Amino acid sequence: MLLTTCSAPRTSESPIQIAGYVATPVGEGSIGQPTVLPSVTPIPAVASPASTADVAAQDVTAAPLVGDLVPVAGVALAPDLQALATQMDDYLSLLAEQGNFSGAALVAYRGQFLVRKGYGLANQEQNLSAQPDTRFRLASVSKPFTAIVVLQMVQAGAVDLHESICTYLRDCPDTWAGITVHDLLAHTSGLQNYTDFLSFADVETSPATPDAVIARFRDLPLEFTPGSAYHYTNSNYVLLGKLIEDLTGQAYPDSMRDLLFQPLGMLNSGYDSGDGAILGGTRGYIGIGTAATPIDTSNLFSAGGLFSTVDDLYLFTQALDHQTLLSPDL
Repeated sequence: MLLTTCSAPRTSESPIQIAGYVATPVGEGSIGQPTVLPSVTPIPAVASPASTADVAAQDVTAAPLVGDLVPVAGVALAPDLQALATQMDDYLSLLAEQGNFSGAALVAYRGQFLVRKGYGLANQEQNLSAQPDTRFRLASVSKPFTAIVVLQMVQAGAVDLHESICTYLRDCPDTWAGITVHDLLAHTSGLQNYTDFLSFADVETSPATPDAVIARFRDLPLEFTPGSAYHYTNSNYVLLGKLIEDLTGQAYPDSMRDLLFQPLGMLNSGYDSGDGAILGGTRGYIGIGTAATPIDTSNLFSAGGLFSTVDDLYLFTQALDHQTLLSPDL
């Protein structure tokens, strides 16, 4: 539902304002003038620089105060909810005891937490318990965050969902001319999925730049005519991350921090640049006791390179539910 409505078309002659940024369409001078975001969570309308003072600022819906999204501590659950909470906790605890689950879970219902707890170990070698504030790689759960920032650009008039991606990408081969922004968001672009290539196993543990990732599928033929079929592919969301970079003039991690994580108070969320050190010890396992070889997440970029906690993800879902990130028609 989020991906089917197009806002007012982008105007090519004027800079556009996106949640604290003044960005200029590709090829029209300097872009991505950053402004300092406040430490509190509302996103204010930011005045344009003097050179563009005559440009009308785009309205940006303010994010709620974080405190408004957090259930009140100490409020007793109704008996039926308490029974459900106990049942869920018992089930997850049993899985953890059996070695079939380790991680964190958060379940909320109408402003009350039913479950907010860590289970098992985040790091077996260090005997590090999983907690609600334990950082985990999001993998493809990164995609909704990338999509939201693109849709904020749509809302601000910076991007037209049904415009060719070559309007916005600095490097765009002719093969991609028929692909729209909507096609990338909806996985209908026809791009080949580079993580399905046999060669991906040879590079997935080594660092890569966004341009190097894109080069793996840039010159390949499309699998189908854009818009004619659906095929889930990480390549789509890698290009969306590049679109964000080209329009804001910022690196993707910085844009996600400034446009989403800081405004929402998601202080334990960000971009894992590759080696997982920022996760604070969390690592993955195959079964019990066998440490998995971690992928270098720079190979996933904006399709799967973010990390977060269940507490922070709760803030994000509440912002979506309260329609504070996007207008209702998006």
